[in-house]
Amino acid sequence: MKLTIIGPEGNRAEIEEMGDYYIGRSPGWGRVTSITGSDGESQPIAEGHTSVSRDHLRVLISDDGVVLGDRGSTMGSFLEDERFDTEHLTHSGQSKLRLGSVEFRLAYEM
Repeated sequence: MKLTIIGPEGNRAEIEEMGDYYIGRSPGWGRVTSITGSDGESQPIAEGHTSVSRDHLRVLISDDGVVLGDRGSTMGSFLEDERFDTEHLTHSGQSKLRLGSVEFRLAYEM
């Protein structure tokens, strides 16, 4: 299993371990959007975007696939231009993820 999140500037985060991850603007980093794992380690994936909330999206990776959950963001979360609160990815493939006005690409391999 591998989930790759590619930011608009080409920054990428590759996740190969099960667990909880969170995407949001990092406090102290200003307008940098990062993904943070349960170990507290953060990886920057986008810069200069204020439409991503500080605590925007939860990414849960388990044996059953990937669950994306909006965390009450102001500007919303969208998969393939459809707004969602919770979305379950169960098949390998690529998708367009938009957080606020910032577009990311997801690549998921089971």
